[in-house]
Amino acid sequence: MRLWFRPAFAGAFFGGLHGFGRHGWHARWHRHQAARWRDPAAWQQRAVQRVGDRLGLDEAQREAFAALLQRLHAQREALRGASDWRLDLRSLVQDDTFDRWRAEDLLHARVQALREQGPQVIAALAGFYDRLDARQQQAVRQWLDRWGLPH
Repeated sequence: MRLWFRPAFAGAFFGGLHGFGRHGWHARWHRHQAARWRDPAAWQQRAVQRVGDRLGLDEAQREAFAALLQRLHAQREALRGASDWRLDLRSLVQDDTFDRWRAEDLLHARVQALREQGPQVIAALAGFYDRLDARQQQAVRQWLDRWGLPH
């Protein structure tokens, strides 16, 4: 064989395997993410367990964290609305002109959901954070620093 043929063949072969492996990982990740929202109660239970173990939460603190997650889930569902966003977007561009009135109605529905659910989420977050002791609060602040939030 020519000198260039073997490396080219090997590169194409192993490059193809790399791409196939990456696609497989990508598909598994999306299945995992989709499964997370199919059963929110199981996801919430796992999140309470992991955060509780990491911060050393007692039972009352775990209940407060579970209440916070329930409020966040309710807010997320309220923001999503009853209809599918893809159908809403399609209805906006159905005619020759963009349906500005319908777009504003969709926006106002989302803002109204935030106004209704927002204070409950804030109260749940405050209830959880206020139940933490100083060491746990410091651990939360360190986690936020690692997450990249500005001071």
